[in-house]
Amino acid sequence: MFVNINAGLANRARFVSQLGGLSQAEISPSEFKYHRGAEIFGEGEPAEYVYQVVEGAVRSYKLLSDGRRQIGAFHLAGDMFGLENDDAHRFTAEAIVDTTVRLVKRVSLAHVAENDCHDCPRSPQHDGE
Repeated sequence: MFVNINAGLANRARFVSQLGGLSQAEISPSEFKYHRGAEIFGEGEPAEYVYQVVEGAVRSYKLLSDGRRQIGAFHLAGDMFGLENDDAHRFTAEAIVDTTVRLVKRVSLAHVAENDCHDCPRSPQHDGE
């Protein structure tokens, strides 16, 4: 079970600052509370969000065919997780203890990364050559 705690401006700025100062105009994080043992996302589910642990701890793992868990990582306060290079999650993530997680839509981060690059070298494909 989780509880939505909409992130205020202070939380939004803190999340964005950890993303390297990307434009804050299009990034609007939300916070959710998960009880111990609650699944945050499952393996194979669409990777629509990027997550950051605010308080508590999260483990990401794969469930093996014999029922054992293969731990991918532990995520503690300040850690970001759920970053995928595909459209689906490769691991399941669950709260180890009562945990607060901040999340932001992946597409908003991609959009900002594409459009808010002030110091990026220009490539021919961006210059229209």
